[in-house]
Amino acid sequence: MTTRTWRAKRRIGAAALVALIGSTLAFASPVTAEGHEDSRLAGADRYETAAALAVDRPCLGAAAVVNGSNFPDGLAAASTGLPVLLVQQDSVPAATAEYLEWCAGHVVVIGGESVVSSTVVDDIITITGGGTVERLAGDDRYSTAVAVAEWGGGACDVILATGENFPDALAAGSLSFAAQAPILLTSGSALRADVKAWLTDNMGHFGDCDLGVPTVHIVGGTSAVPASIEVEINTMGIDTNRIAGANRYETAVVVAETLEALQGGSYCAVLVNGDGFADALAAGPWAGWYSCSIQLTKVDSIPATTAAWHASHCEGLDGKISVAGGTSVVSDAIHLAVIDAATCTPVELTATVSTTDAGNATWTVWNANTGDCDSDTVRLTGIDGSGAGGFDGNGWVIDVNEGDVTAVTELNYDTEYLEVSIDVDAENGMTAAQFVEIWNGLSEANLLFAASVGEGGGTWASGDGFAESWSDSECDGTATAFIDQSISVMFNQAVTVADFSESTPDGAIDTWDGDGAAYTIVMDTATWEGQVVVPGGTVLNADACSAAFPSVCTDPMAEWDIG
Repeated sequence: MTTRTWRAKRRIGAAALVALIGSTLAFASPVTAEGHEDSRLAGADRYETAAALAVDRPCLGAAAVVNGSNFPDGLAAASTGLPVLLVQQDSVPAATAEYLEWCAGHVVVIGGESVVSSTVVDDIITITGGGTVERLAGDDRYSTAVAVAEWGGGACDVILATGENFPDALAAGSLSFAAQAPILLTSGSALRADVKAWLTDNMGHFGDCDLGVPTVHIVGGTSAVPASIEVEINTMGIDTNRIAGANRYETAVVVAETLEALQGGSYCAVLVNGDGFADALAAGPWAGWYSCSIQLTKVDSIPATTAAWHASHCEGLDGKISVAGGTSVVSDAIHLAVIDAATCTPVELTATVSTTDAGNATWTVWNANTGDCDSDTVRLTGIDGSGAGGFDGNGWVIDVNEGDVTAVTELNYDTEYLEVSIDVDAENGMTAAQFVEIWNGLSEANLLFAASVGEGGGTWASGDGFAESWSDSECDGTATAFIDQSISVMFNQAVTVADFSESTPDGAIDTWDGDGAAYTIVMDTATWEGQVVVPGGTVLNADACSAAFPSVCTDPMAEWDIG
């Protein structure tokens, strides 16, 4: 499309124009979520809303004018690239007049005299101080759309919609602007002769096509534009792309997806009431100028499809969601709800800990005189369900001392700490089996740990005492001392996990697996106390990104408390 820019007869500041139009124009931003820059462009009626949208764009020195009660001509106006102002058949509303006076040395009137009278044209010339006016019109809405397409020149892309009703094409204005695609109208089961002639003469004669090959984008389902028309276009050697959903709201989303393919992303959205056409007419060129899609909503409710689209595009939208029209057509509550839907949900992680074998926390006791576990050993294994079982106790301390009397001299236990002190009469020497018998006969101690003989079966020499330690490879008895643990990680949403750290501060990770929002981290076998993963005292390091919003990630190797 040929770009046409006219110098305005005179220009005044946009702020002054707002003052001229009056306080009914709204450029308000609602109280929104952090990081959002959202606005409402509205006036007391459709005419003032169109002026508000026009003011929000740079002044081009020209404008398009259509009848505010006539949707077909307004749809066609989007491809001009000009701000679209609304008039009545025989009068120019004040808001429109004030904009034209400010920024329109040239005005393109779209539609015949039955929709925009010669009186209005004369008034426009007067308002613009002798500006130029050209009229693009045909015998009906269909030929008027062809006239607008002729005005723009050849095209790589064309939008085809039914001329009988407006819902399907409501959201097409932004795509028309962005793709420089004229909007042609159809009815019946075959292309009109003038539409077919224009496609034959003008499709593809516009250099490289942004969307690939020359394409007619059919907006609406087969009930609006029959399949026979699509076949007819294909037989002309022109590709087609049907843009349709189950209803107007879904169709708007599909239009947005086509716009996204053209632009390489979705950068903003403008909400328009889907039950009327007036605000959408003027919003199309505005949305196209700012690379926004038009999303349809209701006064006080958000269609599920509309909400889902905003949620899935929160990264690209980055909070840039505007409204065309006042609160009587799109309420503040809906505006804020859509903003909330388009807020990327942060990735949060909670973790719970479980063990695969909870009763095997093990200590080794040996005779100190023999040194370095060379004698037989005694294994003290935490009893499942007791404070010493599994990993519930994270501060086991067991002191075994030689004494004249066998007794438990100290027993101090809570979920964070366990200390057992025991004196054993061993002056005359004892076997490991005797020690086991003594331990298991102590009613307090044997409720926490069960004693068993480790290696060999020889006699401990009498000496000065005993030594004990968390079981390790040097004093592991007849069975390997171990605690097997796993960590269950539950995210608040599906994530892609780049990496769980190779180790936590308290133990190495063996393997991890999972999908979506649930992962299981299997820890390496714990062979000493410091490797035990303890709720409230251990952190897990992980990288995680949202599956729905891949740019939303945790900080690199974020630390998460295990609870």
